[in-house]
Amino acid sequence: MNDSNPIQIKIVTLNVTGLNKSIKRRSIFRWLHKQNAHFYFLQETYSDEKLRAVWEAKWGGKIFCSHGTKHSKGVMILLNPKYDTEVEKLKRDNHGRLIILDPKMNDTNLVLINLYAPMICHNRFNSLIGLRTNSQNTRTRTL
Repeated sequence: MNDSNPIQIKIVTLNVTGLNKSIKRRSIFRWLHKQNAHFYFLQETYSDEKLRAVWEAKWGGKIFCSHGTKHSKGVMILLNPKYDTEVEKLKRDNHGRLIILDPKMNDTNLVLINLYAPMICHNRFNSLIGLRTNSQNTRTRTL
C-alpha cells in the first residue's frame, strides 16, 4: 500500500451492559448497522460461546469474543459484513476483558484491541500491567 494513500477505517465502541435480551440485542444491532463502521467494539456483552453462534447469525457477519459470564464482563469485535476483511489471528484473555484481532483490509494489516478495564482504579492499573506481563492468560488462534 502507498503511504500517500492511507486506509481509512471507522470503529464504533459501545458498552452494551448485556445482550441477552433479544429486543435489546436486535435494537443495538440495528443501530450499529446504521453507523456503517468497519468494526464494532462491544463491552459488557455478558456472553458465552453457546450464544455467540446465535448472535453471529442475527448480526449477519463475523463476531469475535472474549466471554465473561451471563451476568458480567465480555468483549466482542463485530465485523461489518459489507466489507471484505480477512482475520489472520485472534488473541483473547480468559476473563472477558481483552480481545486482539489481526485483520487484513485492502491489503493492509491491522491490529485491533478491545479492552474492558475494571471500574476501580487500582484494579484497572493491575489489569493493564497484567496484560503486559502475563501472557499465560491469553489464548492465541491463527485463523
